[in-house]
Amino acid sequence: MNNQFVFFTFLILIFSCKENNSELLLPESNGTINSISVVIDDDLWDSEIGDLIRKEFAYPIYGLPQMEPIFDLKQIPTSIFSGFATNSRSILKVGLSSKERFATYKNKYAKPQLIVDLGSVSQQKLTEQISSSKNKALSKFYAHEIAEKQRRVLKSKNPTKLIREKFGFDILFSSSYRIAKSSEDFLWFRRDTEQGSVNFYISKIKNKNKRNINLIRDSISKKFIPGPIEKTYMSTDQGYIPKSKEFQLTESLKLTETRGIWEVKNQFMAGPFINHTVAHKNNPEELYILEGFVYSPGTTKRDYIFELEAIFKSIKF
Repeated sequence: MNNQFVFFTFLILIFSCKENNSELLLPESNGTINSISVVIDDDLWDSEIGDLIRKEFAYPIYGLPQMEPIFDLKQIPTSIFSGFATNSRSILKVGLSSKERFATYKNKYAKPQLIVDLGSVSQQKLTEQISSSKNKALSKFYAHEIAEKQRRVLKSKNPTKLIREKFGFDILFSSSYRIAKSSEDFLWFRRDTEQGSVNFYISKIKNKNKRNINLIRDSISKKFIPGPIEKTYMSTDQGYIPKSKEFQLTESLKLTETRGIWEVKNQFMAGPFINHTVAHKNNPEELYILEGFVYSPGTTKRDYIFELEAIFKSIKF
């Protein structure tokens, strides 16, 4: 009995080591953040199927001053999907098959990697499959990209403990951010870019009067985020209606996310913002406000806002 136990334990260890070693031997995946390699035959890519994929997986993000897609799509014909091409970090495979399929694979050819594989028996059925599976596929790709952005930041994370000391939680962000302003219940971090800056602040407030998030945002900005001349400050651009949605980040953490455009009136300064509002778990009238905003005239801003979203979604109490 003892010999049998040792033998089976040995076998388990061997298979476990093989599985671990196989993943260790995988190459590093490649691809820029927010890009998807679409593996699909040319005739399908040039048909209504391709149009539908572009519509559903590259739709414009709300809250940016110019049209920018949620994902950049790069088509790879199925016939040449081999070698280096298989190392893409995010892959959407679409094609005709003998039966309908929706499958996901992690770290199949490289790491980190996510493959979503869609197939069906005809073009009509494939159209229906893409339409019915898009939300599930998009959420998986988006979470995958957030995790990758956070993984990259870990290589050079900001070591500050000030956020934990002031607010009782941690967030993950790059060491390239510096403190722009600090007070008792307010911290503003800033990262300079070639054309402007990427910013985020954290504030803790009491919301006994149940003010909406835009009034809260503007009151904080008026107090702490000045414009370029005296008596000017950042405020919500009311010509571009902010949109809010609630989502469950973890089992115990519910957030309200708001996206829109900020402006400094009469100063030709504006840009996108993303706001996460978190209610204190023991006191719902006490709110933590995490807001990111970008000033970068003449440039695309999707990846900056995505960076800020990845920072906020790393919150840990």
